[in-house]
Amino acid sequence: MKEIIIKNIASYKIPFQDVTMLNVDLEYPGIICKHIHKQCKSKIFNAYYRKKVVEFSDYALKKLYPSATKEYEFRLEEDFPFNPYFLESNYVVKYFNYPIISLYMDKYEFTGGAHGMTFRDSQTWNLTYGKKLTLSKLFKKNYSYKKIILEEIKKQAHKREDSKADIYFDQLAESIERYYDSKNFYLTRQGIVIYYPLYTIAPYSEGIQEFLISYKMFKGNILYRLGKTIWDK
Repeated sequence: MKEIIIKNIASYKIPFQDVTMLNVDLEYPGIICKHIHKQCKSKIFNAYYRKKVVEFSDYALKKLYPSATKEYEFRLEEDFPFNPYFLESNYVVKYFNYPIISLYMDKYEFTGGAHGMTFRDSQTWNLTYGKKLTLSKLFKKNYSYKKIILEEIKKQAHKREDSKADIYFDQLAESIERYYDSKNFYLTRQGIVIYYPLYTIAPYSEGIQEFLISYKMFKGNILYRLGKTIWDK
């Protein structure tokens, strides 16, 4: 199969007084539509991720770099070692079967301290129209998908907690509902994954919490034929 998804990279260092303050390593996707379908809106898709990388770069220069130089000068004065800051991003395509593509991007920041922070952002696209799909747009009108999703997440989370596979904060069921965000999803061959950011329902050590909701649970109420991917034989 000809190359369809391409990995773009923007990688550079920002110095101060010949010392690296900030390492920036940004990966972002691009798509070549001529190998898929003539109606595929690759320009809209590609422009969206180029814009995100510009926003990341602006954030690095305007916020992280000044903070890093301030930290560096303080540590230099106190004769403490300085560790450069990091801003990294990477993406993972989790589902692709034209016209639907679903992926997430993780942005990692390290600004000193015990560990960095990862922030996840996900998008699901209909490439024919060049539009991002919200979770509700996957389902038939007035279908109560949220109730099914939340009940399944609670079931899976309590099972993990009981088996000690994961550690969660107190009042787990309430936290699952409180921090549920319909924007935090992506698609796979098996179903819809709902994820919870760091520190929402579990400690940092447990990572971003993901819950797979099988397509079968929605009993034909999904508007798209999902499951098979473009990579399947």
